[in-house]
Amino acid sequence: PPPFSPPAPSPPPFSPPSPPPPQVPYQSPQGDDWWYITAGDNTRSSYKSVTLDRSLVAATPRWSITLSSSPVGQPIIYKGCVYVVCSDASITVLNETTGLTLRSTKLSGGASSVGPPAIARGSRGRPDQILVQTIGNDEGIFVYSLSPKDLSVNWVQQGEAQWSDYTFGVPASPNTGIAYVPGGALNQALYGMLTDLENPTLAFTTPLYESEYGSDGWAPSILETTSETRVFFNTQAGEGNPSMMGEVNATSGQVLWSLPLNENWTGYTADWMTVTTGAYVYGTNLTAGFVGVAAVDVNMLGEYAWSSISCPTSSDSLANPNFSPAVDTSSVYISCQEGIAAFDSENGMRVRTFSMSQAATTPLVLDSHLLVRTASGVTVFDKSSGAVAAKIPLEDVQDFSFHGGWLFATTTDSVFAFQLGTVIPNNPTPPPSPPPPPPPPPPPPRAATCAV
Repeated sequence: PPPFSPPAPSPPPFSPPSPPPPQVPYQSPQGDDWWYITAGDNTRSSYKSVTLDRSLVAATPRWSITLSSSPVGQPIIYKGCVYVVCSDASITVLNETTGLTLRSTKLSGGASSVGPPAIARGSRGRPDQILVQTIGNDEGIFVYSLSPKDLSVNWVQQGEAQWSDYTFGVPASPNTGIAYVPGGALNQALYGMLTDLENPTLAFTTPLYESEYGSDGWAPSILETTSETRVFFNTQAGEGNPSMMGEVNATSGQVLWSLPLNENWTGYTADWMTVTTGAYVYGTNLTAGFVGVAAVDVNMLGEYAWSSISCPTSSDSLANPNFSPAVDTSSVYISCQEGIAAFDSENGMRVRTFSMSQAATTPLVLDSHLLVRTASGVTVFDKSSGAVAAKIPLEDVQDFSFHGGWLFATTTDSVFAFQLGTVIPNNPTPPPSPPPPPPPPPPPPRAATCAV
C-alpha cells in the first residue's frame, strides 16, 4: 500500500474582498515632472498629452491663496511645486496639493513690467534653472536665473527694451544652453543668452524686424530633437513691412529663412507666439477684424503649407488677450468671435468650432478636452462631442496651468487650485504576466516486475 499521507487541510472560511482604497488627491512624483512638453517649448505649452475620465470631469476646489500683488502669466509646476511671479517682481513657491507657501523672494531693482517664470532644463553640467524676465524703462531688460530649490540668484543678464511687456516668458534650450529673449532698443531683436552658471554671457543679438519698428508681447518657440535645436519666430507688421514667420540658427542667431505673412498692423503688442509639433510650425495670421493660422512644413521652408484668415476676431474685452495657436496631434486651434476654431493641422480646413463668447485667448489642449479662459472663469469642452463638460466660475481669471488632473488659475491677486478629474494613462503599463504554472510532479516509480 502507498505510504500514509495526512488529509489536505480544509479551506479557510469565506470572507468578502476588501473594499478598494479611497481616492486621494493627486501627488506629484518626485523627479523631473515637467509641465512644458510640446516640442521643447518651455514658455507656454498649449498641449498636454493627457486624457481625463469623461465620467468624472468636475471642478472640485482644493485650495486658494492671496498674494502680495497681481500674478503675471502662467504659473509653472515643477517637482510638486507651483511657481508664481507677481507684478511687484516677487516670486512665490507653493505646495502643489496644499497651497502652503514654501518660500518667496523679490527681485532687486525697480521694474515696470515682469514676465512669467519659465524652466531652463539642465544638461551638460548645467542645473535646472527658473528664468524670469523684468523690464525697466530706463535700464532695459533683465533676465534672472534662480535656483528652483531656494530661489537664490545664479546670474543676471541685461539687454535693451522700449516700454515693453513680454507676457510669455523666456524659452531656453537644454541642448544649446541658450535662453532666447525677445527685446531690443526698439523691441525689434532677439537675444541669445548663455545659461552657464560659470559664463552667463550674451551669445548673439539678431534684429528680426526689417525697419526700426518692433512690437512686444511675443516669444519664439523651440523644436528640440535628439540631433538638433530649431528656433522659430512670428513678427508683427509695421511701417510698410509685413509680418514674418521664420527661423534663426539656434547657436548663432542668424536668420535662416523668413516668409511674409500679411501687411496689416494691429497694434504695438503682438499677443502671440509660434507653436510647433515637429512636422509644422504655426503662426498667427492677424488682420483688422479677422484672425487665422499660417503653417510651414519644417522640412519645406520656401512657402506656406497653408494659411487661413477666416475667423472674425473676438470683440469681447479680456485681460491678457492671447492669439497664439494651440495644437494637438491632428488639429490647430485659435480663438475668434464664435469661440475656438479648430483647423486640420495638415491642410488648414476648418473642422469644428467650440462655441462660446469671451474667448480671446489660447485654449489649453488635452487629448480629451479643451480648457478655455474667459472673463468669468474657465470652460472645459469635451473634444469628442463639442459639449461643455464643466464650468469653473472665477472672476477676473488672468491665466492658468493644468497638471495631473488639477487646474491652477490666477486672478488679479490670488491663485486657485481645482481638481478636474482622474487622469487616464494614455500608454498604461500592461499588467505583469502571470507566473508560469509549476512543473507537474514526477511520475510514481514503477512497481518491480517479476520475471518468471
